[in-house]
Amino acid sequence: MRIWDRHQRLLARIERGCNRLYTLRLDVDQPLSLAARADDNAWKWHERFGQINFNTLRQLAKKQMVHGLPAIEHIDQFCDTCVLTKQKRTPFPAQAKFRAEHALDLVHGDICGPVTPATPGSKKYLLLLVDDYSRFMWLLLLAAKSDAPAAIKRFQAAAELESGRKLKILRTDYGGEFTSLEFGDYCAAKGVHHRHSAPYSPQQNGVVERRNLTVVAMARSLLKQHSMPVKFWGEAVSTVVFLLNRAPTKALNGRTPYEAWYDKEPAVSFLRTFGCLAFMKKMRPHQSKLEDRSTAVVFIGYEAGTKAYRVFDPVSQRVHITRDVVFDEKRGWDWSKVEEAEDGEWWTQEFTIKSTTMVYNAPEPTAPTPPPAASPAPTDGGAEQSAHTPPPAPPAALAADQAPVEFGTPPPDAEDQLDAEHGDTPVHFRRLDNILDDDVPLPGMAERELAEGELHMVSALEPASFAEAEKKVEWQMNEEIRAVEENKTWRLVELPPGHRPIGLRWVYKVKKDAAGNIVRHKARLVAKGYVQRAGIDFNEVFAPVARLESVRLLVATAAHAGRSLHHLDIKSAFLNGELREEVYVKQPPGFTIKGKEHLVYRLDKALYGLRQAPRAWNIKLDASLLELAFKQCATEHGIYTRGCRDQRLLIGVYVNDHRHRQQSKGD
Repeated sequence: MRIWDRHQRLLARIERGCNRLYTLRLDVDQPLSLAARADDNAWKWHERFGQINFNTLRQLAKKQMVHGLPAIEHIDQFCDTCVLTKQKRTPFPAQAKFRAEHALDLVHGDICGPVTPATPGSKKYLLLLVDDYSRFMWLLLLAAKSDAPAAIKRFQAAAELESGRKLKILRTDYGGEFTSLEFGDYCAAKGVHHRHSAPYSPQQNGVVERRNLTVVAMARSLLKQHSMPVKFWGEAVSTVVFLLNRAPTKALNGRTPYEAWYDKEPAVSFLRTFGCLAFMKKMRPHQSKLEDRSTAVVFIGYEAGTKAYRVFDPVSQRVHITRDVVFDEKRGWDWSKVEEAEDGEWWTQEFTIKSTTMVYNAPEPTAPTPPPAASPAPTDGGAEQSAHTPPPAPPAALAADQAPVEFGTPPPDAEDQLDAEHGDTPVHFRRLDNILDDDVPLPGMAERELAEGELHMVSALEPASFAEAEKKVEWQMNEEIRAVEENKTWRLVELPPGHRPIGLRWVYKVKKDAAGNIVRHKARLVAKGYVQRAGIDFNEVFAPVARLESVRLLVATAAHAGRSLHHLDIKSAFLNGELREEVYVKQPPGFTIKGKEHLVYRLDKALYGLRQAPRAWNIKLDASLLELAFKQCATEHGIYTRGCRDQRLLIGVYVNDHRHRQQSKGD
């Protein structure tokens, strides 16, 4: 017997049995919905667990490895997001011959990166550490590979304290960050056996290499599911590690890495979909009666060590840690309405790890929807909202009618103005007329009644730059350079590797007498000390000075005894302080030696502007006064004395180069 469909296509051919019956054996398949809905419970938990497969979800619920997860009865379907972001090669079939029997007996480590673009915190690398026994993972974001040894030290201290066991074996590759002599000495001192995989053989460290692949793939999925900007890849990988520690693995039979490490089942009822829309309660005091009590934010992860969520405010560009938040997991932020960042990189839909480029195309932006008339009210205890509530437009869209931000050309010394903590983020300069609009008066601003020339805070006689001062001969820059060289303040050397020279600049000041007449045009060479880093370029900066009460007592004592009082000003006082640190500066503007432009000056003595200059000068002055038989006051270190009774001489040191001296009549 043959069975045909209505289009005359053969469906089945059945042979007649011995009893003249036709037996057809059919396997009843489960119904399959090809249109996945966002409100499906199984698909919701599929997204909450970072696009984990349905068989894993079913195993979690069936074996009760976690609590808070409902029963998942869902057929494993084809997921576009998973295929686009997780497709991989067939894994190597070889299995490890050694398996740790206790926590921290063996820890696998590997660095992945550099990742571009960098995170807002200038992190470009991710260090992943996996415990071989429990498969528990730790993720550390790094700015450079050289930060890996310090990060491993912090991990070791925390893990050993948490588990009560000592780290025995650390397995990494042969990267230069792991093979330094300093890190080798540290491992030897701590009793840690540092093992390396063979060069160009990542399969020997396959545990962490495979985990790296999983973490990066899931991070792409998290960013993809709500079209998140790639600048959040650091938050995405941190969330992935948080989730994988609560997900089953083939290496553990019926347990999660969290349970194997902490010996208790993890709770997952608090998990939410990464990148979903959330409403954070405003905690600012003194709010008006009609002001909204929450603000729209984006969920970007879980805060370690606290029962709180990490949310990002796209308007203020700030991350908040809060527990008072209501989630709408069916919607995400409309990133198409947010203005691009100044550098234009954070909104790119592509990020790169090493030589592998991972690209995903964002969905076409939909037509803008008008904002709701009122704040959406939470339902069912604030857990979710109605699916028919239109998504709110980002507040950034309200400023569409404002003038666009314009940037001007940066000054030539812009990089020298940056401090030591500044990262690789480009610096932009806005035009003044783009910040202040003369046509629209700002609230609270008083009207200007003075001429523009009278609003300057500096004298018109003082040049603002070296290019302006070199055109006038009265500025005594040659005299300042001559004083520095005669004092043997520096010497011209090659810049050693690993050092960063400090820039120099000229400061100009017109000196006047009591009558207001110009006495001197003073040019001072100043170091840009604000770029110095504590512990590297300087250690101590404190310099004791006489208190104002001591100065008053000194003047009152001289007036009462009828003794003379002298005020001295030490010329170029800071140039006499000897430096103990190794400090290099660039050649001063206008005095670069031809043919030796690549050389720098190593400072033997201090310059004005250095952070340690006041202390260096005070140490020099203290040593000189002690050689002259002066004694320092035990309770006031800015006062020195010599002699006794009528032959006593008192000196008060105030600030840097000012001293007050009191003499007796016979001195």
